[in-house]
Amino acid sequence: MTGPVVVRNIARPAAAVVEALGGYGVSTVHEAQGRRGLLDTSLRPIYAGAALAGPAVTVSVPPGDNLMIHVAVEVCQPGDVLVVAPT
Repeated sequence: MTGPVVVRNIARPAAAVVEALGGYGVSTVHEAQGRRGLLDTSLRPIYAGAALAGPAVTVSVPPGDNLMIHVAVEVCQPGDVLVVAPT
């Protein structure tokens, strides 16, 4: 059995690229990047009109265990978007 894997050196796009892509819709960016990386379409903003753009730092956590969320927060840099996927 292997333990958790933490990627510390995340390749992030330039801030100008994130800002430019932030002006487009999700489907446009998804298609432009070869139709890779789209999250489940059932995900919705907490309130209508909410929007954000940034490099994603993803974490998969088992039920009742938030240790890797704390680790991911330490890896995050300003402008990152933390995406938590409970398993």
